[in-house]
Amino acid sequence: MKAKKIACIRMRSKFLLVPILVFFFIITGSTLSFGEETGSIEMAIKYTNGDKLNTWQTIIKVLQDNEDISYVIIENPETNPFLIESLPLGHKYTVEVYVNNMFAESSFLNLEEDEAELNVSIPLPGGYRFIVFYDDGETPIKDATLSIKSDDGHQWNQEKTDAQGMTSRFWLQSNSLVEDDFYIADVSVDEDLIYVYSPVVFHPSVQGDIKIVTPWPKKIDDLITITVYASISQKVSKSDGEFIVELYDIDKNKVAQSSVNIRGEAFFSNLEIGKYLLNVVKSADDPSQESEIYAFKVVVFSGEKNSFSVFKKGIFAERTCNCVAFRLDDIQDYYLRNPQVELMKLFQHKKTDLTVGIIGGFFGTDPHLVDFLKKAIPSEVPKFEIASHSWNNDALT
Repeated sequence: MKAKKIACIRMRSKFLLVPILVFFFIITGSTLSFGEETGSIEMAIKYTNGDKLNTWQTIIKVLQDNEDISYVIIENPETNPFLIESLPLGHKYTVEVYVNNMFAESSFLNLEEDEAELNVSIPLPGGYRFIVFYDDGETPIKDATLSIKSDDGHQWNQEKTDAQGMTSRFWLQSNSLVEDDFYIADVSVDEDLIYVYSPVVFHPSVQGDIKIVTPWPKKIDDLITITVYASISQKVSKSDGEFIVELYDIDKNKVAQSSVNIRGEAFFSNLEIGKYLLNVVKSADDPSQESEIYAFKVVVFSGEKNSFSVFKKGIFAERTCNCVAFRLDDIQDYYLRNPQVELMKLFQHKKTDLTVGIIGGFFGTDPHLVDFLKKAIPSEVPKFEIASHSWNNDALT
């Protein structure tokens, strides 16, 4: 009986030993993880001529070992040199430098000590002036707004052209190292009349001029037809009264007028490109009474379209944008990141708007994807908007 009791005690001890050991290893493992030694890198960035970089337009991405996800991202360091802290020892770190959102240089080191130094030399910026012309390639466009942006749509500079169609010289980080890095130049004479010139390449240390020939004519030689409608499908006729179409520029100066013929049409020619207000004026039957505004419309003349319709006030014609809407759904962390990012980059490259549908419950812990979308959302060309696809959904692996 005594032997059985001893055996029973030993058996209980044996089974008690398993959870005790498991608990020991958990505590020990946690202690080792929390006690992992870390170090720091003092990093200095200079141009190839030895000048120190002003880092206010700089992003530093730190990758650990062979990972392609950023371990640390530092935006616009306040000093140069600066510290990259809390990096676990015993790892290889690749440090990538981006200036004006363009890849400038990368370097790496194996962090074995608690303090290390890293000096990175990047190519010099380039300095370019832009000269903007009408479609003849000879007549400069005065007072056009030129915006220079990186390929994610971030605007770095903006300026109006002078009488020679020229901007001052823009100094931006050279982007000739990577084929996918490019600048975009937007030329506009109105918010609705924009010409996009791309790609723009800045070469290191080069001072040059970039000539942009827009598709816009100095004067629109083709006849512009304005058709006035009394209803959705019926043009005005003599029975509706006498009409005149007045044309005003954006400064509300009257630049031209034309009578409406029996087919409900008025004609204009020899106009400059830009935005105009069309006022359709109906003459009063009684000479003592004032004429009335029968219809009005804001139009943009660019030379590409030469026929416009304007409807009587209160008449709303059926309209279509003749377009396709693009939406990319099931955006989530890790599993589909690479093809999703590449697809979104394609929309950026094609300057096409995109709605991005997020799976909320699976999104937010992938730094690479979060970083990409944070930069893409503020872009104007193209417009990226975030939408909810769902909160919970089966993750696509």
